[in-house]
Amino acid sequence: MGITKILSILIGVVVTVITLAFVGGYIASVFSGTKEAQAASELSTVIANVQGLYASQPNFSGLTNTVAIQGGAYPSSMATLSSTSATDPWGGNVTVEANSTNNAEFTVEFDNVPKDSCTKLASSYNSSNLVSLNIDGNNVTAFDPATLSSACNTAAAPITMIWTLN
Repeated sequence: MGITKILSILIGVVVTVITLAFVGGYIASVFSGTKEAQAASELSTVIANVQGLYASQPNFSGLTNTVAIQGGAYPSSMATLSSTSATDPWGGNVTVEANSTNNAEFTVEFDNVPKDSCTKLASSYNSSNLVSLNIDGNNVTAFDPATLSSACNTAAAPITMIWTLN
């Protein structure tokens, strides 16, 4: 086997490794985007379902994560009616409860959001009932992309995000 043959095999192996690295990175980004879309959809569903559960109530007093689970506020991808906890697409805990300082509001907390998904998830829900969004201890009340990305980029990973709604 000549040196030319060995070099062409070596070049082929290097090209294959580089191609696999790019394909692996692309697949990882697709799955990350899928988790972001799933989390955004689940967040909206939970919020709408909690509001539906409490539509005839004067406030969110008594709302706990157990009430949210047993009341069917979570989609089945997050919790079943017999669950004791709910999870986000990244495996972190999700908690719903009445706001401890104002029972006219409730909170939804995701406690394991990857840093590279934070801004996308933070900007996925912006409705008139959104009071604030706490991103790893930084309380945000302006929901524009620049403010959200700044809060996400200064947070330590994994990020805890808490939406306060009324």
